[in-house]
Amino acid sequence: MKKSRFTEVQVVQALQKHESGVTTGVIWREMGIAPATFYKKKAKCEGVDVSDLQKQKTLEEEHSRLKKMYADLAMDNQLLRDLFSKNTLGSATKRQIAVNHSWSVDLMSDSIMGTANSEPSMS
Repeated sequence: MKKSRFTEVQVVQALQKHESGVTTGVIWREMGIAPATFYKKKAKCEGVDVSDLQKQKTLEEEHSRLKKMYADLAMDNQLLRDLFSKNTLGSATKRQIAVNHSWSVDLMSDSIMGTANSEPSMS
């Protein structure tokens, strides 16, 4: 997707100028855009405030961070499920992995209970 020459904050500021009484012709010339572009931006950003845009940006950043965190945890979970589902590991090895991740392991059923609240220790 093509990147805009103007940030959303700049567009909102231009629209606020228009609402305060500056003519559209002056705004077009200042920004160096066509009238159609101005009206498209106006339809998209009308009624939006700069603080709303900043809140939206912080929420999008947090959402992105949480998605990455979830993907990492899901990958770790799948890796451990694959590791524990194979019978190639002995009970002592499974117990050591669980201790490093602060999980409790039922060795009879090879099920993992608990959560990984801390980073695994490299001891």
